[in-house]
Amino acid sequence: MAWVLVGFTRPTSLIGEDQALNSISVIRWLLALMLLFPARYASPESIQLQQRHGSYLIPVRINDTITLPFLIDTGASDVAIPSDVFLTLTRSGSIKPSDALGTGTYVLADGSSQKSERFLLREVRIGSKVIKDVIANVIPAHGDPLLGQSFLSRLSLWTLDNSRHVMVLGDETNEINQSALATNDYKLFVQDGWLFSSKGLLSQGGQLILRRYGYQPGEGSFFNVLLFFCPPNSKSFSVLDIVLPRNYKVKSFERESRNPKLPVRILTDNISTRHFEADYANGEMFIDRTPANYAAFDAVMNSRELLIGFGIGDSLHYYLTPNMDSFMKEASAALGSGTAELGDATFIDRSGAARLCQGFQNGQLKRR
Repeated sequence: MAWVLVGFTRPTSLIGEDQALNSISVIRWLLALMLLFPARYASPESIQLQQRHGSYLIPVRINDTITLPFLIDTGASDVAIPSDVFLTLTRSGSIKPSDALGTGTYVLADGSSQKSERFLLREVRIGSKVIKDVIANVIPAHGDPLLGQSFLSRLSLWTLDNSRHVMVLGDETNEINQSALATNDYKLFVQDGWLFSSKGLLSQGGQLILRRYGYQPGEGSFFNVLLFFCPPNSKSFSVLDIVLPRNYKVKSFERESRNPKLPVRILTDNISTRHFEADYANGEMFIDRTPANYAAFDAVMNSRELLIGFGIGDSLHYYLTPNMDSFMKEASAALGSGTAELGDATFIDRSGAARLCQGFQNGQLKRR
């Protein structure tokens, strides 16, 4: 059976006038958010990287026994060790039976799941930085070991400096390459629910539009960073649009470019990595909900934390918090219904997006 895309129009860009909302009247809420999320810094250090086929390899020492080049993969949930390396470490006694953690389930690029043995690495070192008790899993032999989020997420601060081909740890980032920090370790606080407005209810192609706004301390504005397009016909594909914030500087490729098959890795709730192929166009990544990926797509839609990796070291870290919904509601009241972006705004919870989409396709939702 072949699946055919029926009657679908790719959503056009909506990030012009409604991407940012600025108002002095909501400064007190912005300051409150800034106080909730203080920055942390580590000691400065630069670690030389090896570039290969558009990716970076970094020397990693495992259990103070063996040093191997690991592929830096911000989309991998765990550190991954090839089975032949795992066997060597087991035979040498570096990994003991007591380090076993059982079997875990990992989502592959095609949306299917695969079980893998998980275990504990007592020590993982890059440069002078040592992290204890790192969760890892076994992958097929002869593949590249992967340095994933079970290690990277425990570094207080890191980024990649593409000009020098180094990983930078700690305060040195601010001294040598502030733009690298903003690019490769971009954190944003995003509303947990969705917003839709009668003034921008439908796209030019007739899709229902739901929006999520984010806020980054220091910018003093809201960014429209996630959009969900629901088609009027259930036989067509829904679309998630990941919008790069305006101050995000892409290092892997030109921001104003087109790539219809951009690999995107999304770590959901710091548990599972979902792989997609996005249609990238001038700062937006469009991901279709297809029969092959609907489970992974729905997991992203319902996640409370998203780490979105693409290109070489480019990543967005979105924290979805209910506080942002309250924040946006108060901002909407302060700005008034005459504001184009929030006029007649309706807020729905995270799980309500699917129900609203179904109601729209059944003809239960009409333009007011």
